[in-house]
Amino acid sequence: MLALSIPAPGPWVSTNGQRHKHHYSQAAAVKPWRTLAGQLAAGHPPFDAPVIIEAVVHKSRDVRWDVDGITPTIKACIDGLRDAGVLAEDDDRHVTALNVRVGCVCRPARLEIRVWEASEAA
Repeated sequence: MLALSIPAPGPWVSTNGQRHKHHYSQAAAVKPWRTLAGQLAAGHPPFDAPVIIEAVVHKSRDVRWDVDGITPTIKACIDGLRDAGVLAEDDDRHVTALNVRVGCVCRPARLEIRVWEASEAA
């Protein structure tokens, strides 16, 4: 199992905020998340079997937000796991489930990611 706590390196990237942004702006917004996730995962042995990923979002402000809207931030972090060699790919053959959960309103804002082999869930 891999457990990462990724302190927010910048603003959360959401589907709501990115609708009208140019793709270069989108890339710049996700880069800090992707880079930090990759750095934190570096050195973890790669997963050989399909995995399940759980993402817990801890925001620092008590405001309403769409749980499904935060997926660009989570996707950036999963891409960082690929960059670090922890995941071979992030397609449906390699990631069989993604669970997004609401965490606490607390500081520091962070994204916790847990990855485990799907066979361990049975």
